[in-house]
Amino acid sequence: MNGNPKDTALSDWHAQLAWILNTPLYFTEGCDNLRLAKPDACQDELIEAASKAGALEFINALPHGFDTYWVSKVKASPVAKQRIALARAFLKDAPVLLLDEPTAHLDSQTEQLINQAICEYAKNHLVLVIAHRLNTVKHADTLYVMQQGSIVESGRYKQLVNERGYLQNW
Repeated sequence: MNGNPKDTALSDWHAQLAWILNTPLYFTEGCDNLRLAKPDACQDELIEAASKAGALEFINALPHGFDTYWVSKVKASPVAKQRIALARAFLKDAPVLLLDEPTAHLDSQTEQLINQAICEYAKNHLVLVIAHRLNTVKHADTLYVMQQGSIVESGRYKQLVNERGYLQNW
């Protein structure tokens, strides 16, 4: 993506971005849920991405592992769905990862595991997180606190808590 952003094809922009929506999308074959991000991924890449996201144990427990037909045989919990979506994003390995409420439906233990995986990914990538839970964003380099569609504070977590502003009352 060199040159003027106006001259860049939309597909080139999409190639630079991985995202996880609040309600992830799923397909009928287990491996297709991951290969959506990288259609030519080999089995080792699928395993590595699933492992990073904490989804490998869930996938391996399925009747046919990555090849399980999801529609009729898989009743995935919100935790499993979120981990599969995260594995898909890790497999894509895009420079920018956008997360919309990545821990909204998770228990605190799973939230911590997901946050660790996101922090590890953020070491080499730009990660943008939209969240209501402070635990999900407190490790971010910069927090932007919004109220009624406007940014009312920005800074590091500890700084914002110590200032006793909007974040303090959250």
